[in-house]
Amino acid sequence: LQPYRLINNKGIWYLAAVHDGKLKTFSVGKIRSVQLRPDTFTRDPAIESSVQTEEGIWHSPQPQKVILLIAPKVADYFKRRQLIPHQKILAESTDGALTVETTVGHQNQILPIVRYWIPCVRIVSPVAWNDELINQLADYLTCIETPEPRPIQPRST
Repeated sequence: LQPYRLINNKGIWYLAAVHDGKLKTFSVGKIRSVQLRPDTFTRDPAIESSVQTEEGIWHSPQPQKVILLIAPKVADYFKRRQLIPHQKILAESTDGALTVETTVGHQNQILPIVRYWIPCVRIVSPVAWNDELINQLADYLTCIETPEPRPIQPRST
């Protein structure tokens, strides 16, 4: 690995490092074997910049632009502060709805936020991400419609 930065995200530490030519993040708590080597590497300025400017743990060489539609009743929250990474308000309609743009490295940066704000936030683009969200919600509804599994009994020692 070529380590670049330690990142604390929601109380969990991650190591941003290049592995096999790709920038990745590794949960420090899951690292089990560390072998120190005496050799060094030359830091890539582009990777250094990406690691310093990215909000969160998701890094991608091809960030995805996402367009969201924010309902008027929650628009003030999005105008008051940045609720999504790299949030940029593109437009506000006469009824108070917002069109918001973001650029993220992975859909897991945006889907949990949209789920939190359902039904007031909708993914306009990319359509495939909206479809993925709908599939996840359908899976959830199917899961809760089936009989509830029995709780797991603790093992006795």
